[in-house]
Amino acid sequence: MKLRVLGCYGAKMPGYATSAFLVGDSILLDAGAVTSRLTLKEQVKIRSVLISHTHIDHLKDVLFLADNIQGRNSHSIYIYGSRGVVRAIQKNLFNWKIWPDFTKIPSPRHPMVRFKVIPVGKKFRVEGRRVLAFKSNHTVESVGYLVEGDKGWLLYSGDTGPNPKMWKLVNAIGNVKAMIVDVSFPNEMEKLARVSRHMTPRMLEEDMKHLKDRGVKIYIFHMKPAYLQTISRELRKLTDPPVTILSPGTKIEF
Repeated sequence: MKLRVLGCYGAKMPGYATSAFLVGDSILLDAGAVTSRLTLKEQVKIRSVLISHTHIDHLKDVLFLADNIQGRNSHSIYIYGSRGVVRAIQKNLFNWKIWPDFTKIPSPRHPMVRFKVIPVGKKFRVEGRRVLAFKSNHTVESVGYLVEGDKGWLLYSGDTGPNPKMWKLVNAIGNVKAMIVDVSFPNEMEKLARVSRHMTPRMLEEDMKHLKDRGVKIYIFHMKPAYLQTISRELRKLTDPPVTILSPGTKIEF
């Protein structure tokens, strides 16, 4: 199984797309940059979108995705999220005021969008693959995801501050091949990182002490583009384990 990075930054600027990851050709982890990165032919193949939380940089393109593929396929798009996340999207986005309610289009019996509330802390299946949602440490109701691949598991932290339970979950589940983890700010902005519940390289280094398997590949996302150069320099100093900074187009096999 391969994951393709569509967007991986914590803010939108020319050349910097927000968080979205395509698993195989039909599953999305968040939807911050989909319609600008995939052809219409690729968009039509998407069936499932796993949303971590309701901040707009992680879900905005699900609105345009529904609009683009309306009438071009015979299946609904399933949007997965925790109960609070699903309620917020239904109430605030697909409400006819901000965007058409695609849960009623083209008809309530055959809508373009359907919602599924996920059981946080228990495995469920998406497109035949096991998925486990776990709580992240963010300013709003938020989860990260473990997705089962052909060779092992991939973890996506979602937006998060320090989260020892996440690393302990990796230790417990075993056979985790890769982790995609939030580092949003440089070390000098640690106060803001803690208030907004994100990470700096120094905070990541401290959190990774909970990880037993030092061979797990660690990938970094959600960097604020304005501070990318400093964040990159500070991340290069982490060697146990080393980390890799993601960029759009990167592919991860798991």
